[in-house]
Amino acid sequence: MKPKNIDVIIPVYNASNTLKKCITSLLKQHFDSFNIILIDDGSNDSSSYICDSYKKYDNVCVYHIKNSGRAYARNYGLKVSKSKYIMFVDSDDWVANGFLKEAFDFMKESQNDIGVFNYYIAFNDSRVKIANANYYQNSKINLKKEDAFRGLLDDTIGNYAWNKIYKREVLKNIEYPVGKDFEDLATMYKIFNNANKIGIMNKVLYYYFQRKDSIMHSLSTKVIGDSLEARIELENYIKSNYPTLIKLSHQKLVFNALQYTVYAYREQSFNDMFNQAVQILEQSKIASIPGWKNQLMIFLFNYNKNLFRFIANKTRKK
Repeated sequence: MKPKNIDVIIPVYNASNTLKKCITSLLKQHFDSFNIILIDDGSNDSSSYICDSYKKYDNVCVYHIKNSGRAYARNYGLKVSKSKYIMFVDSDDWVANGFLKEAFDFMKESQNDIGVFNYYIAFNDSRVKIANANYYQNSKINLKKEDAFRGLLDDTIGNYAWNKIYKREVLKNIEYPVGKDFEDLATMYKIFNNANKIGIMNKVLYYYFQRKDSIMHSLSTKVIGDSLEARIELENYIKSNYPTLIKLSHQKLVFNALQYTVYAYREQSFNDMFNQAVQILEQSKIASIPGWKNQLMIFLFNYNKNLFRFIANKTRKK
């Protein structure tokens, strides 16, 4: 694989229903200097065959690895990548026509280390809506570092690997945590910390497909626990580096802890992470999280845990 301007890393696992659409959207780009790196993460459907069918393209490289999860696949892709810029695409998503050229031109013009772009949210019923419409109305060539971290915390930029283009230097020594869900949340602030210049382009370049069986629709104490662990680490980083953002960070942390305790009572899972969640809630003020329902649940947790447990089990999804 020869170095090009951009390497696009795609972890693939059992994505036979969406993979062709994903890859085709990249091959249709009006941009010549890029590689597609397909990391087949031990798929047991036809995804492996589909990946191999694209080897006929000079700029498509396929690697078959033992199933180890998306984080490991991304790390593998970073190790074999050689180009100046790196982008990520998930195998059930697809990209807009200007995905590569618009991103590359923005980075070349701005000399940023990271470029952030907007995206569409695509649903199973074919509906599409734009995300963060107001935030991206004006192109921001350079963000203050604190504003960039605010965008991570309030989800206007988001802790997603795929709505950004990176100079490869900011990904040096970065490893996604293997075996963890919400690996982007655990990693993105470290990548931003490595960057000197971060900018936003007023472009919608990506289609994020919300599957019914996505992580957000199949929550458990394991999934939420991984998110909470990442939030705790992020909060410690924010405290040390951007104390003006601690309120925003803490809101997310408290909500995550509340969510975890609800699922822990449902699943009867009381471990070290549960103890950390309890400590966060017991030390938090009720007003530290928006929404009267959330505030009521924190009140009940701190003053009537039996009632909290009853409500947590009563609201269990069928």
